[in-house]
Amino acid sequence: MKVLVGRDADIKEGRLREVVADGRKYVVGRYKGQLFGMDGKCSHAGFDLVYGTVRDGAVVRPAHGAAFDVNDGKKMTHTGSKDLRVHIVSLEGDDAYIELRSLARQSLVTVGLLPLGPFLLDLPGSRQVP
Repeated sequence: MKVLVGRDADIKEGRLREVVADGRKYVVGRYKGQLFGMDGKCSHAGFDLVYGTVRDGAVVRPAHGAAFDVNDGKKMTHTGSKDLRVHIVSLEGDDAYIELRSLARQSLVTVGLLPLGPFLLDLPGSRQVP
């Protein structure tokens, strides 16, 4: 699912913008001219990352200093944190969109199922995804 973030020109270098879709929060930002997107809640204590900062290629949560790499969402500091999911941010004309993957589809893929069109392959048979 693609969700409109806003105008590309309004996403400033080193700043974060929050997007809410399906009751979940995400952040979109710009680092060294490149747009990035990731889950919007800190995996340590659920802090809204939109209040964090972008420094040295990471989104940094001010309360405990947890930091997450803007490229892959991997935690860079704080042992109580877990990696965050990253999301593709694309441009269509002057508008920026974050592409959100289905949580159900992600969890099926992580247990070894391959996405094939409207079906997920679960050898030896396949089933249709709702």
